[in-house]
This record gives sequence, C-alpha cells and structure tokens, in this order.
Amino acid sequence: MSRPRAASSPTDNSAHCVGRLADCGALRTGSDPVHAADACWALTTTAVFAKLTIEAGWDGAAYQRWLADVLTATLL
Repeated sequence: MSRPRAASSPTDNSAHCVGRLADCGALRTGSDPVHAADACWALTTTAVFAKLTIEAGWDGAAYQRWLADVLTATLL
C-alpha cells in the first residue's frame, strides 16, 4: 500500500537511489519501489549502524560488508 510522503521525507535519498535502480532495470524483479526505498532507508539509519558497531562491537569494515551484502540481496 503506498502512502503519501512529506515534501522532504527521511526516505528521499533512498527513494532517489531506488528510483534510479528501477529506471535502469536493476531493481529486483517484482519489488515495490516504495517498499524497497523504505527498506533501504531503514537499513542505513544511524540506529542500525550504532547497534552493530557500538552495541555488538562490529568494526567499520564488517558493517560495510554486511550492509553491502544486505542491500544487494534486498534491492538487486
């Protein structure tokens, strides 16, 4: 279900990136671009970064590898 977005929502950057993927045919087949943008935004929040690096003790390189793997699996 799509929902109205604020003029400048926190997901704007994610929506832009996902839109570019969709435009060039790279977004995962069958993906809803709104849901994909929401997932991208949620995965890249500072809260997730803090939980993994501060609370779980991951180093920056481990976080970057994980994020790349998760975003690839989610979006492509």
